Amino acid sequence: MAARKAARRHHRRGSQRRLRHRGAETSLARSQRDCRGAGCGQFHRAAEKTAELPLVPLVQRGIWGTRCSLRVKPDPNAAAWSLQFEPVPETTPGSTPSETVPNLIERCPGNHCDLLKLDIEGAELNVFSQPNLSWIERVSVILNEIHGDAAEQAVLEAAERYNLSVDQAGEKIMLYRSATAARHPESARTTGVRGAAIP
Repeated sequence: MAARKAARRHHRRGSQRRLRHRGAETSLARSQRDCRGAGCGQFHRAAEKTAELPLVPLVQRGIWGTRCSLRVKPDPNAAAWSLQFEPVPETTPGSTPSETVPNLIERCPGNHCDLLKLDIEGAELNVFSQPNLSWIERVSVILNEIHGDAAEQAVLEAAERYNLSVDQAGEKIMLYRSATAARHPESARTTGVRGAAIP
């Protein structure tokens, strides 16, 4: 057991261990050193689990609808897994740059994402309320965990605007293009949004 832990530590520490994607290199050791505060444990677990997957880039940022600086919103009653971010001036101590969904999709091969899973603790309201959501056309399936009625409304309005089918079960919403809509885009314009339960 101790030998396995030591091997893992050595594996993580090695600065020669690099994640490569489309010519960009991100040193895992540098990512660990730059890790600030909340969410670091989850990021490190993801780094360990994807270390052998060279086409899986890791980005440790808060997702937001625009490029800005974010910090964890102070909430003494929030559980550790339910961190929420808020935009702050760039010079705010402890802030981190945000990442937008379109920027993440640009990292994908062919500038297209087959499955986008978003569990961004309330930031979906900001992400789906942006005036330009053309990135949705470059995603096949969006699986979203919704936090609040306003966020749900924003996601459903985006689905309607981009002629996506909707399946919903509780706080989980899946947006996708039906096979008919993909083959016949003119029919998708008239079908709109449909609702069904996810089994």
